[in-house]
Amino acid sequence: MAIGFGQALYALDAADGTTHNDDTSGATLIANQLIQSLLGSPNFDLATARFGYPFGLIIFYGWNFITIIILVNVLIALFGTAYSDVYANKQDVYLAFLAAKTIGMSTYKVHQWLTPVRAPDNFVYPAPFNLVETLFVAPLEPFVDSDLYVSINKVVMGVVFCVPLTIIALYESLIVHGQGRLRDFFAQAPPEDEDDPSVLNPDVYDPAGAISRVDFATLENMLPK
Repeated sequence: MAIGFGQALYALDAADGTTHNDDTSGATLIANQLIQSLLGSPNFDLATARFGYPFGLIIFYGWNFITIIILVNVLIALFGTAYSDVYANKQDVYLAFLAAKTIGMSTYKVHQWLTPVRAPDNFVYPAPFNLVETLFVAPLEPFVDSDLYVSINKVVMGVVFCVPLTIIALYESLIVHGQGRLRDFFAQAPPEDEDDPSVLNPDVYDPAGAISRVDFATLENMLPK
């Protein structure tokens, strides 16, 4: 459509024998006018003066009507329809994309009817530790031999994962499989709703742990409405 309207406007502009005015070529002017009209800022006065009246203005009206009123609104409607379709089947779409991504990142090797699946990289750095690999480890691969590169990855992964693995080990040994108040504290399920009565007025099993002798309902009635 842009080529067709641009050709029509260029022909009207060249009807007087020239396509240049104020050091501006007709093709450049027409391209700017079409783009500005598409972005919502048409110049109808320039179209009347440059492309002739009334045919240039009629063609310029047609371009704005088709692009802004019809195409843009139809495009917005298509976006809304596509979003509603995807949202209605969001779980199926997510599982399909996840399966495609998982299969795409896997490596298949057909040998003796076996199809082993492994990670695309022998040394996997989960985010955000993949930045360490990208900035400091991966650039060394073309310049060192394979054994040295493996050793570098093992050392870097040992240093990077030392702290989180230590925290996980302490958590599993002291909390998950341990005994005592720390395990009891973390074993409680977090409340799902702040308006839950158990959150507003929690049960206290320790007699010495009560923070108020007045129940929550009485305190709530005393507050200004």
